[in-house]
Amino acid sequence: MTIDQIMTTLINELFPSAAQFIMVLIALVGLTIIFLATRDVYQLISGEADGRGNAAVSSSLVRMVIGGLMVVPSAVLWRTADLFLDGASQTETNVLAYISGAEATTSCDRFADAIQLMFLVVGLIAIFFAFRNADDQARGFNMNGNRTAITYFIGGILCVFIVDIFAIISAQIGVDLGLPQLCAALG
Repeated sequence: MTIDQIMTTLINELFPSAAQFIMVLIALVGLTIIFLATRDVYQLISGEADGRGNAAVSSSLVRMVIGGLMVVPSAVLWRTADLFLDGASQTETNVLAYISGAEATTSCDRFADAIQLMFLVVGLIAIFFAFRNADDQARGFNMNGNRTAITYFIGGILCVFIVDIFAIISAQIGVDLGLPQLCAALG
C-alpha cells in the first residue's frame, strides 16, 4: 500500500466517517442532557426531588439549551461560520461539504485534504468537550466549566475552519499561506 492510497483511504473513508460519528455522538449526548434536565424540572416542580439532583429550575433550563445546541452540531457550526468565516454557504447542508472542494488530483492535494479533515475531527472533539464542560458548569459539577468550555469551543471552531483562518491571516499580512500554497511550493 502506497502513501497515496493511504491518503485516499483517509480522505474518503476514515476521517469523514469519524466526523459524522462524532456529530451523531454529540447529538445523542445532547438528547440525553435534554431528557435528564426535563426530568429534573419535573421532579422539582412536582416535589419529588430527592436532593441529589439540581437545586434550581434555572440550571435545568440552561442544560436544556446546551442539549439543544448539541442536538444540531452542524447547524451550530454553520451559524458560527456565517458569523465569522467564509464557510457558511458551504456548511449549510453538510459540514463535510466545506472540506470537499475540487477533486484532489495530486498526492499533495490529497495530503492537504487529509490534514484538513483531521483538523475537522479534532475540532469536533473539542466542541464536544466544550458542550460537556458547559453542562458540567450548569449542573454545579465544575465551577471552571464555562471558562474551559469557551476555550474548547473557540479552539474547535478554529480547527474546523482552519483553511479560512489561514486565508484571513494571509490576507492580513499579505503573504499566501495555507495547504494549497504548501503543495505548490513542494511541487
